[in-house]
Amino acid sequence: MERVVRPTLNQEPVGTGPFVFESRSLDSVTRLVRHDRWWGGDVHLDALEFRPIPDASTRADLLFSGDVEGLHTIDPATVGDLRDEDSLQNIVDETGQEQFVQLNTAVPPFDDVRARRALALATPLQNYRDLIGLGIARGADQMFVPESDFYNPDVVQQGDDPAAAAALAAQYCADVPDGCSDGRIDVEFQFPAAGVVGARQADILDQGWSAAFNVNFDELAQDQHIVQTVLGQYQATLWRGFGSLEPATNRQTLMCRTIGEGISLNGTRFCSEERDELILDAQAQPDKADRAANWQAVVQDMNDASTRIFLVHTIWDNAFSESVRGACDRTSPDGVPLRCVVNGVNWFDSVWLSD
Repeated sequence: MERVVRPTLNQEPVGTGPFVFESRSLDSVTRLVRHDRWWGGDVHLDALEFRPIPDASTRADLLFSGDVEGLHTIDPATVGDLRDEDSLQNIVDETGQEQFVQLNTAVPPFDDVRARRALALATPLQNYRDLIGLGIARGADQMFVPESDFYNPDVVQQGDDPAAAAALAAQYCADVPDGCSDGRIDVEFQFPAAGVVGARQADILDQGWSAAFNVNFDELAQDQHIVQTVLGQYQATLWRGFGSLEPATNRQTLMCRTIGEGISLNGTRFCSEERDELILDAQAQPDKADRAANWQAVVQDMNDASTRIFLVHTIWDNAFSESVRGACDRTSPDGVPLRCVVNGVNWFDSVWLSD
C-alpha cells in the first residue's frame, strides 16, 4: 500500500468554526474561507487573511495606511499610538494574562530558593514597568488584576533591592561555589525573539540582575522558545501566562501532577502539595466567594515560592479600521451577548465590512 504523506495539522488545521482553512504560505499569509454549513448560523465575510508581522510598529503602520483592516498587539507603545488615532476602533483587554520571569526549579541555581529570591530582589521592577509598560501596561504582583474577585491585596512582588539580592547571592555562592563566578550566580536567561523590544527587555532586566548574577542571554525564535521551556531546557525565561476567566482553567500550570520528566505543563516544575489542595478544593466550591479565598491563598503560596517574578499585566489591543463592523456583536445560539475578546482572541462570526 502506498504511504500518503500529509501536511502536519498546524499547517492545514481543521475545526468547527465559521471559517475553514483554504491555504497557507509560511510566514506570509494564511487564508480562511466562509463555512456555509457552519452550525452557528450565517457568516458575513467571504474570507479572512491572517498575516504574521512580528514587529508591532510595522503592524500598526499597515493598519494606519489601510493595508490591513485589523491587528492585535501587546506592545504598550503601539497600544498608545493606536488609542490616540480617532479613526480606529480599539477593543482593549487587560483583565488577565501576565508577563513574568519564570524559573526552572528542577535545575541549579533555581532549585535553591535563595537564588530564586535573589533574582526577584535584583529585578528592576520600576524601570521595567516604566520603560516597557510605559504607564500603559500596569505593573503586576500576581496572576490577577486588582479588579478580580480572586486578587490578593496582601501580595506584593519583591524587587528593586539589589543589596539584599547580593547578600543572598553571597550565601548561595559560599555553599555552591561551582555555580558562581566573581561572587555572583551564573545563570542563562532565555527570551523570545521580538526585535528591538525583546533585546531591550533583556537589557533592562540585566541592569538590575548584574548586582547578583552573571547572565548569559539566549534569544530564540518563538517556537523554539516554547519547546525548550516545556521540556525544561532552561534556567530562567521570559513568559506570559494565566488570564483565564475562571482560574481553575490554569491549574495545569501550577499543580504537582502536571510535572513530567520530559514535557511539563507546570513550567516551573515546582511542587506544592498545599497549593494542590487549595486548587482542588476551589474546584469543588460552588460559591465564588469561597473559591476566591482559596485562590488568594494560592497566590500567597506562589509568592512565597518565588518561582515567578511578575512584571506587568499584559494589555491586549484588537484594533480595527472604521470599515470593520460587528466585532463585539457575538452572541450565543440562544441570542445571549458574549464577551467579544479574551486575551487577544477575537471571534469573527459576527464581523462584516461596510462600504
